[in-house]
Amino acid sequence: MGTIKGEISRGMVVDSPLGQKQVDLGGAPIGGVRMEVSRAYAGTAGLLQKVINDNDGAAWAKLTGKIDYIYDNLDYALQIVAPETDLGKAVQARIRSGKKLLFKTNLVCPEVIDPITHGEGPGTMLCTEWPLIAALMRWFHDRLDITYHQMTMAEAASASFVFADLNS
Repeated sequence: MGTIKGEISRGMVVDSPLGQKQVDLGGAPIGGVRMEVSRAYAGTAGLLQKVINDNDGAAWAKLTGKIDYIYDNLDYALQIVAPETDLGKAVQARIRSGKKLLFKTNLVCPEVIDPITHGEGPGTMLCTEWPLIAALMRWFHDRLDITYHQMTMAEAASASFVFADLNS
C-alpha cells in the first residue's frame, strides 16, 4: 500500500494499473484499495470463537490486528474521497442536528455466530464481515470525531425478525 503525500485533488496524476492517469474530473470521487483476505477477514469466526469460549488473548490480538489492517486500508481509500466530497463536514453537520450515523450492513442471514458453539454460523458468507464494520466505525470515530453512541447499524433482511424471535 502506498502513502498519500500532500493534498489529493481532482486532476492530479496517479499511478494506476493502466499507467499514469489523471484523476477523473467528470465522475464521482472514489477511493479503492486491494486487501489480502488472509490479513483481513479469513479466520475471524474461529478467532472470535476462541475469544468468546476461552478468553484467548492471542486470538483477540489476531482479531484486532485484522481490524487494524482493514482500518489502515480504509483510511487510505477514504483519504482520497473525503476532501473531494466534504464528507467530514456533511456527516458532522448531520450529527450536530441530532441524527445518528447509520451503517447499513448486509445481514442477509443474521445468524453469523452459532448461538451454541460461538463458531461460524450459517449466515457468515452472506453478510458484511463484522471486522469491516468495526474498522469503518473506528475510522469515523478517529478521523471525524464521531462518538460510537452517535452511530447505529440497521438491516432490513426479511430473516432478521425470524431469527430475533427464535433467539429471544
